[in-house]
Amino acid sequence: MKRSRTTLLALILFIVTIWESNSSLANSETFTQCLTSNSDPKHPISSAVIFSGNSSYSSVLEAYIRNLRFNTSTTPKPLLIIAATHESHVQAAITCGRRHNLQMKIRSGGHDYDGLSYVTYSGKPFFVLDMFNLRSVDVDLASKTAWVQSGAILGEVYYYIWEKSKTLAYPAGICPTVGVGGHISGGGYGNIMRKYGLTVDNTIDARMVDVNGNILDRKMMGEDLYWAINGGGGGSFGVVLAYKINLVEVPENVTVFRVSRTLEQNATEIVHQWQQVASVLPDELFIRVVIDVVNGTVSSKKTVRASFVGMFLGDASTLLSILNRRLPELGLVRSDCTETSWIQSVLFWTNIRVGTPETVLLQRNQTVNYLKRKSDYVREPISRTGLESIWKKMIELEIPTMAFNPYGGMMGRVPSTATPFPYRAGNLWKIQYGANWREDRLTNRYMELTRELYRFMTPFVSKNPRQSYFNYRDVDLGINSHDGVVRSYVEGERYGKKYFNGNFERLVKIKTRVDSGNFFRNEQSIPIIFNMNANWRNDKLHNGGAWITQNHRDRLTAELRCLIWVMKSLRDLHIHDADMVDATNNPTNWTRYCILFHHISALCLEFPMVIFEIESSESNKVAREVVKSVRDSGYQCYFIFRGMQETQAMKSPTIQTLIISVFLFTIQTSLASPPTLGSVFTQCIIGLKPSNPCSPIQNFTYTPQNPKFLIILNNYVRNLRYFNNTTRKPIAIVAAADVTHIQATITCAKKLSLQLRIRSGGHDYDGLSYLSTVDFVVLDMFNLRSIEFGRKLDTAWVQSGATLGEIYYGVANKSNDLRGFPAGICPGLGAGGHFSGDAKIVDAKGRVLDRTSMGEDLFWALRGGGAASFCVVLAWKIKLVPVPEKVTVFNVEAVGKRGGVNTKELVVKWQEIADKIDNSLFIRLTLSTSNKTVKASFMGMFLGDSSRLLEIMTKEFPELGLNKTECIEMKWIESVLFWLSIPPGTAPTSVMLNRIPQKQIYLKRKSDYVQKPISRTGLDAIFKVLLENENVTMAWNPYGGRMSEIPSTETAFPHRAGNKFKIQYAANWFVPGEEVAKECMSQTERVFEAMTPYVSKNPREAFLNYRDVDIGTSLNSTYEEGKVYGVKYFKNNFERLVSVKSRVDPDNFFRYEQSIPETHSLLQRSMLRSKLKQTNMENILVFCLLLLSSVSVATSQSVIDSATFLRCIVRQGLNPPDQTSEVTYIPTNSSFATVLRRRIPNLRFDKPTTPKPLAVVTVKNWSQIGTALACSRELSVQVRIRSGGHDFEGLSYTSTVPFFVIDMFSFRSIDVNLTEGTAWVDSGATIGELYYRIAEKTNVFGFPAGLTPTLGVGGHFSGGGYGTMMRKYGLSVDNVVGSGIIDSNGNIYTDRVSMGEDLFWAIRGGGAASFGIVLGYRIRLVPVPERVTVFTVGKTVGEGALDLIMKWQSFAPSTDRNMFVKLSLKIVNGTKPGEKTVLASFTGMYLGGSSKTLNVMNRDFPELKLKRTDCTEMRWIDSVLFWAGYPIGTPTSVLLDTAVANKLFMKRKSDYVKRAISRTDLDLILKKLVQVEKVEMNWNPYGGRMGEITSSRTPFPHRAGNLFNIEYLIDWSEAGDAVEKDYLSRAREMHGFMTPYVSSNPREAYLNYRDLDIGSGGNSTTYEGGKVYGAKYFKDNFERLVNIKSIYDVINFWRNEQSIPTLKSGQNN
Repeated sequence: MKRSRTTLLALILFIVTIWESNSSLANSETFTQCLTSNSDPKHPISSAVIFSGNSSYSSVLEAYIRNLRFNTSTTPKPLLIIAATHESHVQAAITCGRRHNLQMKIRSGGHDYDGLSYVTYSGKPFFVLDMFNLRSVDVDLASKTAWVQSGAILGEVYYYIWEKSKTLAYPAGICPTVGVGGHISGGGYGNIMRKYGLTVDNTIDARMVDVNGNILDRKMMGEDLYWAINGGGGGSFGVVLAYKINLVEVPENVTVFRVSRTLEQNATEIVHQWQQVASVLPDELFIRVVIDVVNGTVSSKKTVRASFVGMFLGDASTLLSILNRRLPELGLVRSDCTETSWIQSVLFWTNIRVGTPETVLLQRNQTVNYLKRKSDYVREPISRTGLESIWKKMIELEIPTMAFNPYGGMMGRVPSTATPFPYRAGNLWKIQYGANWREDRLTNRYMELTRELYRFMTPFVSKNPRQSYFNYRDVDLGINSHDGVVRSYVEGERYGKKYFNGNFERLVKIKTRVDSGNFFRNEQSIPIIFNMNANWRNDKLHNGGAWITQNHRDRLTAELRCLIWVMKSLRDLHIHDADMVDATNNPTNWTRYCILFHHISALCLEFPMVIFEIESSESNKVAREVVKSVRDSGYQCYFIFRGMQETQAMKSPTIQTLIISVFLFTIQTSLASPPTLGSVFTQCIIGLKPSNPCSPIQNFTYTPQNPKFLIILNNYVRNLRYFNNTTRKPIAIVAAADVTHIQATITCAKKLSLQLRIRSGGHDYDGLSYLSTVDFVVLDMFNLRSIEFGRKLDTAWVQSGATLGEIYYGVANKSNDLRGFPAGICPGLGAGGHFSGDAKIVDAKGRVLDRTSMGEDLFWALRGGGAASFCVVLAWKIKLVPVPEKVTVFNVEAVGKRGGVNTKELVVKWQEIADKIDNSLFIRLTLSTSNKTVKASFMGMFLGDSSRLLEIMTKEFPELGLNKTECIEMKWIESVLFWLSIPPGTAPTSVMLNRIPQKQIYLKRKSDYVQKPISRTGLDAIFKVLLENENVTMAWNPYGGRMSEIPSTETAFPHRAGNKFKIQYAANWFVPGEEVAKECMSQTERVFEAMTPYVSKNPREAFLNYRDVDIGTSLNSTYEEGKVYGVKYFKNNFERLVSVKSRVDPDNFFRYEQSIPETHSLLQRSMLRSKLKQTNMENILVFCLLLLSSVSVATSQSVIDSATFLRCIVRQGLNPPDQTSEVTYIPTNSSFATVLRRRIPNLRFDKPTTPKPLAVVTVKNWSQIGTALACSRELSVQVRIRSGGHDFEGLSYTSTVPFFVIDMFSFRSIDVNLTEGTAWVDSGATIGELYYRIAEKTNVFGFPAGLTPTLGVGGHFSGGGYGTMMRKYGLSVDNVVGSGIIDSNGNIYTDRVSMGEDLFWAIRGGGAASFGIVLGYRIRLVPVPERVTVFTVGKTVGEGALDLIMKWQSFAPSTDRNMFVKLSLKIVNGTKPGEKTVLASFTGMYLGGSSKTLNVMNRDFPELKLKRTDCTEMRWIDSVLFWAGYPIGTPTSVLLDTAVANKLFMKRKSDYVKRAISRTDLDLILKKLVQVEKVEMNWNPYGGRMGEITSSRTPFPHRAGNLFNIEYLIDWSEAGDAVEKDYLSRAREMHGFMTPYVSSNPREAYLNYRDLDIGSGGNSTTYEGGKVYGAKYFKDNFERLVNIKSIYDVINFWRNEQSIPTLKSGQNN
């Protein structure tokens, strides 16, 4: 062992010596000499080098320090400044900075808000490369472009453009002294971004110096690097010398304005309305809102001022007409507006008087302040209440300001992946937070005030991640120490995901490739990561044999460093050579052998495409054994053994195994002509020897060298936009003729890390089935096209390669025209991509699965979710539908008018009837242009004869004037040709068997959904935009009928009820050329944009089969990228699709630009796989240990009892041995029953037969919880968590298996912070205590929670929590802003940041007991008036209760949101002896005085005849007692009593009602109540705030669309099984009776009214079992909860009979 240590140390010293010798060579020359020798002598660098002792040093350094925070005596200063005057100076600076290991900062204008371009936070030596001398601006009017050097300022750019043209501009920032280099490279924005996008959207070329000192233009650097420096921060990748920019057109005069409004001048309402319109105003209009605090009209009182600063690219009259219509609240008048030139508008925005000479823009100096900036993005409008709370906070803080910059327009049309800047569609506006000050002593205070406002804004801004703007640099988001690769990546991810969202991973990959040594770095630069992926292969196969480059050597150097780190880790683990020689034969060394295995496995995970070369000898048995184990474990690593002449230093097996040279290119580097990737792939699939000898796979595989390659590829290219010389072609096409061909293709594509594209018909409008940006293979399904019919002709198996035409033709012929199939109108469409049914697939592992073996989740996903994200579909089993012998078709047109009715009125009528008309009738409306007029074509088909059709049309759509001569009766199969516009009788039906299109065209398609009829005014606007864009047509396809009956979650396709029609936008053209394509595409985009106000929103829905990459693409296969388009295609089903994807394809093999993503990022996937593989090995070892010890375990203690549990607790240090602790109580303790029963309010679970816990642990601090959990894990005892014990089914304190209770009774502190308007409340506190502690400090704040004061906070909040203020403020969870939780390992997360947003989301409505123990919640208090008004009015059926209930259904959910009126129904004695009747009690509260209460009630519910004498005014805290049933006047201190006063036997159930129940049905319900007796019902109204919060905001899903919630109550006091059975049956009978009147599919239920009748998972809680009740409690949010559960509690430690399950068995490994 001594020799082995010496050997390892010698090798490391040898390598270090080599490096140090090289370093000493570098250090022997001075830095100045290095600069001189590496720059152009014609342009001496000496005058550009300024050392700290130079007299001009301070003036040069301070000239471009724009933030006085970084110009203090303590600010770290650079060793020198290189004020480059020539490009060679930049090259020299990079070369010498690398050589001398000196960090370089790059400064162009110095406006980096946190000074990262000229200061360091690390304290390490650095120098500044200052670009201010490189400032030329070269404008070319002919091409409307300019080359702009990085050191120029925006003012110079604007001035020199203006000098040459008064109608050209550039869309950049409003501050003239900002430097071009940083501004453009970070994604600069300005006041014409809504018209033209960002700076980076208007660059077309760049010149930069890379890490090797090479000067590159766009072509030389490649599209990846060019993409990165356009919004990803150029300073992470090199030094950008200049950008070539596109100039944009502006009118000769623009209009600007600045108007201010205070709160007293209606600022709140104006800002609220601004939110609705700012992002959808015409692109030419930009209105920024600046919010600050000013003196009010009353002395010493502050108010908020909103300043609306705007610019319109047009005249004042047009501007006023727009704003008077769209934002009349602003009250803009002509005198507010100034018409001026665009160049003068630049001065206006800089607060320079309009009329000042334009030369002022050339001045580089400016007034400098101390300052701090931060940023946010807002995706949903902020409510008036939210705005008011923000104003209040700003007045409190006084100093910070906010600027709201609207998005929309062009910003919403550029894909989020087009540049690294990701924040495009979906963002309403961006916030800039700002604070300026003049004295250093104020710095800490003003910085903290800004941060406090930023923290306060958390609920209103983007989440997951909380987005930030890169050019508003903010080190609060995180700083990168660049201390080690893994740490650097983790640190970089913190800020990188916020700046770049889904584009971050791509930036990391590019950075790693172009600057693997991380020379270009700063505190927030893009980090590198050791994951070469497949880049080495592309270099090797496409560079003509010149494989070893300087860049490759840099990579090898970096990886060698990594290798030494791995060796050091092994040495620290005490793994030595002598141990390893016989490791495989010596069981005592098995663990160490495993550790070595894991280290090599980790390397394989980190470098999945690296070929590891192992120096091998006869004695190296261990190397081969370890490598064999690695291979057998499924790691995708390649190893080559080759002999060598052994030296003493290389005899160590450990060294031989780990000097896995990490050479990326060791395979015969002298080879002159490397094989093509296509030939490598072909050899791979042939080598697998697919099993069908009649169809050898090589006969169906085509590479570019094959003469048939282009023919095969082109046959199914339906869009000529994607078939030209520049389109990237696949490396091979496999036209599979057999399932084994598919399996072989999948296997080899995975081995070679090739992407797979699956093509059935090629009708993917944006070509994603045969295009890619990386090396890929096309699996073409056209040979798999058989159709097999069932014996009864009611079903058919259809292979994916069949076309719809083949299906239609086969169905019609086989059934004698009596069967059809409901699919598309284009017969050339491939079945694989178009539709769904039962299926047979090949998954990522090459397995052939049917519906049963794949499972219902995957089967669900395939039907509408895009099967190519999950597998290759071999065939679908479809259900055929009956069709009549004759159908009737028609096609009538209206150009201007038809039969005296103008086109617009016909379209209005079509909207009214198309989705409601007879289900057998389908009428498509197509809008196009003809001779400068809009043409409306009504094309329809009726499943019946023309007589019946005309009857329907005459009744429902007489305006169209359809007559007999326009109707054609034909067979259904012939109608297929009619829809293709083939005249009847001119072609046989066999024409639809033609698979190859007769005519290929260029095209673009987009889609939308319309949910409300478009008004006549809207139609006028649409007609106008169609006339302006003549190449675009719109097809409106009606919904309704069966489409509205199928639930949106039945399949992955979500667009069902609520949609009136779907729009397809279509543009076709036939002439090649970029200009034609650009114009047609632009026209489509303009029409699409104009339709924004009329179509679905949040999200703007789209149809997957009308694939449209404009709505988002996923270049990095991240969840964030996928969600952008995923929610548009799939709405709430997207999360479930992601969950399915993550289980069935965790490696994300089936991916393309719009595939379903998995949940993990690049690094997370790598870490997860490593963890899972390690877990598998550990499980084997644990199993062996358990097996060896099983005898002793069996003979000692086979059953866990209370004494055993207590011994564990004592051993862990929680209890003293004498058992006298007040923490842990076991049944032998005299206080056990008292402690257990004090929070059991339901006597059903307090019987002698009720299972009792082994112990009750009444924890008093966090560490005691950890101790209890340790014993739970050690003894495999389940844990139940109890806060208040009001779980109606007793799940917090009962179980059928051994368990103990952690009682949170002692966790009950409440800390109210009136300054922040928040409170921290421990989980064990009751809501009564919470209410009391709030009221103790204030009468103007309250909290929206439940009615029963003894409810425990922990359970109530975590299940949603509703109360009497929910219509005003939402649920309890809607007002939770923070939390703390402890996981099963005892880890404590004290805030939402540490636990992560997913887990924080889950514990707010998802039942926290499924995820951990919530320690407490931080809540946001809500304003309440000094006086509220309560009332109760009761009426029996005889007194008119039925009519009042009928009215209540429409009144209660829609009235003033300050009003809450609960309806209670109970049985009382009637007026006659023995008679029973129903009493309807209307109990209400209004947040205001009795006068307002009566006004609202008399206006909205006069039938109740509420009188002033019915009303009682009181404090809000007193109303809590009123609702709890206490007499008015009871002291509020009663709320501190946590004991349950009247314990009863009880049962609760729940329902949701979405449609008003008819009077007839209400009468039946009341009679049923009388019949069932005993059962009461509480009807709690929704509406108000409950209808505004989206169903996915928290796990609680029951929001908009619900009128009221029903609670069924039944209580009894008599014990006995027979009694209990009777009462339970009554509750179930009433619940069953209500079925027709409540929600369905699923029948929804409220988690806090826990009800085991709706499903129980037992103690195992399987996914299938959990879904039964989970879908009812959580609807679509269930899948996300499962996904989170599977990440945070993979072993399902936290479980009860209705907990959230983990993923399906076998699919979470």
